[in-house]
Amino acid sequence: MYDTWKGFRGLFKGMSTYILLPIISILLAEYFKDVAWPILITRAIVLMLFCLSMVMMIFVFSMGITDILNPEIRDLRRLIRDIEDIKVFFRDGDSSLSLLKNDK
Repeated sequence: MYDTWKGFRGLFKGMSTYILLPIISILLAEYFKDVAWPILITRAIVLMLFCLSMVMMIFVFSMGITDILNPEIRDLRRLIRDIEDIKVFFRDGDSSLSLLKNDK
């Protein structure tokens, strides 16, 4: 099994839909309540930047954790790189062999 997070995705999807989203909505409604437009826009931009940075950090950490938790993915990536190297070697070798044949 190459997908380490497969079991957690369904759980997280249900938890985020039924628990986290309503709580976040209530907190954001209180955070933006009775605020002037310039402050509202500034807060919204800061919140979007914060969310974007969190998504990027989670993505980076999940890639590292996946490599640690599932060594088969690392082995599979090495195999793919080796196959690509072999393909390049044979492609370059074929062109040099054809040059040798033309010299004779």
